[in-house]
Amino acid sequence: GASANPVQIWLSVGAAVWVIGMMALTVLSLIKYFRLTLIMDGAERDGNIAVSESFGTAFVLGLFRPVICLPAGLSEGDRRVIVAHETAHIRRGDHIVKMVSYILLIIHWYDPVMWLAFGLMTRDMEMSCDEGVMNRLGEGIRRDYSTSLLAISMRQNGLASPLAFGENDVKG
Repeated sequence: GASANPVQIWLSVGAAVWVIGMMALTVLSLIKYFRLTLIMDGAERDGNIAVSESFGTAFVLGLFRPVICLPAGLSEGDRRVIVAHETAHIRRGDHIVKMVSYILLIIHWYDPVMWLAFGLMTRDMEMSCDEGVMNRLGEGIRRDYSTSLLAISMRQNGLASPLAFGENDVKG
């Protein structure tokens, strides 16, 4: 005990805590991801759109062949604007940027600035896609689009992965 450097002990403990935190976040994320893929396997598929009662909200899942996941029971109008929103995420490459950012967040999980940056980045992606959809579909869609996003945000069940997109900033 007398020959051990206290700084080395603290560094070893800190490194162990850091690795445990990374492993915990990785395992939790993988569990959520695989649960979603199991649900998606049982969902009705139409091209790159999957519809299931188990999806509480709409989101994009996948890296190389992204799939738009929609909850069942959406009206045709809601479905149209929500698919346009999720397609905007895919077209912009948001699903790739969010994956890379989440990996960086897992590595730097101990840094509150990283959590803040990840949350703000996600919010900006959502708002940018909202703006793009309204510009593309025209000003007349604003009321229907807002109503659709509000309806879908109220259905969220917490099942979505941190890598998925969802409407959680209703006021914004």
